[in-house]
Amino acid sequence: MRLHYSWSLAIFVLLLTNFSTTFEQTRRISDLKEAPERLPTPTDLEISVLSLQCFNNITYAGKIGYDQTLCAPGYTPEPLVEISAPRGGEGEIEYLWMKAEEKPDGRYSGYAAIPGATEKNYDPGPIYTTTHYVRCTRIVGCDNFLETNSITIFVDNIAKAEIIADPIVCATKATTVSVRTNSGFARVLWKFPPGVTYHESDRDEITAKIRFKSFGSYTIEVLYPMVMSSFLKKRGKVR
Repeated sequence: MRLHYSWSLAIFVLLLTNFSTTFEQTRRISDLKEAPERLPTPTDLEISVLSLQCFNNITYAGKIGYDQTLCAPGYTPEPLVEISAPRGGEGEIEYLWMKAEEKPDGRYSGYAAIPGATEKNYDPGPIYTTTHYVRCTRIVGCDNFLETNSITIFVDNIAKAEIIADPIVCATKATTVSVRTNSGFARVLWKFPPGVTYHESDRDEITAKIRFKSFGSYTIEVLYPMVMSSFLKKRGKVR
């Protein structure tokens, strides 16, 4: 009687084990069928990585221009422009402008990237010391930049200025005073004597309209920062 009971228990455990295994396999198959998307395969991952790689960078960085000379510090040069376009490569082109400022001893510092200068052309704005420029170019996704030729904007100190005004003017009548320079546009600061009326907005303009209230001698002064730190003077008489 005991032997019969042992065999029956063994058969029941075996059947239960087989049923559990079959149910687990069926559940896994069902989960795979209901999955909304398939998992990425090694081939998919390989394609994604390859799409970020650089296969064909440019072979010629292009050419930029032009060398310029400014007659005094603080002037704005003409924009730096592309003369010839980059060649070779496939894809979107990436630009990076760099500059190196010249030191008093004639040497210059190493080139440094200019923040925000990532277009084909570059407008440097006012500069105060001789500066060298170069443009770096590459295909987006590539590691190495190719450099164009370098250009130099020389900053000299040869600007001149003088006050233009009538030596004799009439009291109570408007007259014009101006600053004449050899360098075109300039910003100035006028210093008018007591007894002169003028528009406040004219005090930093190259030309100003003034009016003397009384007779006598006058001295007009103007500060022209591009040339000197002291005031230029012009004397005259009022009749």
